[in-house]
Amino acid sequence: MLLLVVLMGTLLAGLGQRATLLAERERERELLFRGEQIRRAIVSYRAAAEPPTWPASLQDLLADRRSGVVRHHLRRAYADPFTRQTDWVVIPAPEPAQGWMGVHSRATARRLLQHEGPQPDNGPLLSDWHFVAADTVPEKPGLPK
Repeated sequence: MLLLVVLMGTLLAGLGQRATLLAERERERELLFRGEQIRRAIVSYRAAAEPPTWPASLQDLLADRRSGVVRHHLRRAYADPFTRQTDWVVIPAPEPAQGWMGVHSRATARRLLQHEGPQPDNGPLLSDWHFVAADTVPEKPGLPK
């Protein structure tokens, strides 16, 4: 009987670790999705005015009033799935431009997904995934399945 209890405990512990790992991978996929949505919104924001300008805040992507007609480049202010806040680190636009051209997470944990990310040269941390709308960054073909 004691052997059965030990065996069941070991099995349940293994299942718990697997469930935690799957949840972390899902949060990473959600980070990729949300960061890509923000990147695309920045691209849309820049294309909506001549000359193209960078957004000054996340609110600019939610309600763009530059043309007199409100445009919504981003449906909502996505929270970082790891910090659960809209506290993205903004990547400033190149000088002399004003505003920002991308975001990345504040999360400093090592990532689990190895071959996925917004740029092919991403590093081992979640904060290394930069979602940038710059002419020098190649277009990402798609999000992970």
